[in-house]
Amino acid sequence: MEIQITGSRKKGSVVIDGEMNIYNALELKDALVGALRKYKELEIHLGSVTHIDTTGIQLLVLLKRDAGELGKTLRLTDHSAVTLQAFDTYQLTAFFGDPVVIPSG
Repeated sequence: MEIQITGSRKKGSVVIDGEMNIYNALELKDALVGALRKYKELEIHLGSVTHIDTTGIQLLVLLKRDAGELGKTLRLTDHSAVTLQAFDTYQLTAFFGDPVVIPSG
């Protein structure tokens, strides 16, 4: 798993490449919570996520909740097929409130 964080003064961008699971949850949490605290707006690109388990989902829920409490904006974008499937399974698409593109075929 690789995490790339870039940003300007107010807006940050995170690209997660690989798995979001219990085995890398602490590393993910540290990086994502740190980015959320640093930027007023944070966009997390999920297009390169190859696997997400319940721990990964819980981490995204935590970030969304924390963003609301801190008055910050969190957007999840570029959803991979596995993240869309997980959001559907846990019925979380509406909770996150981000537009999702459902691939054809």
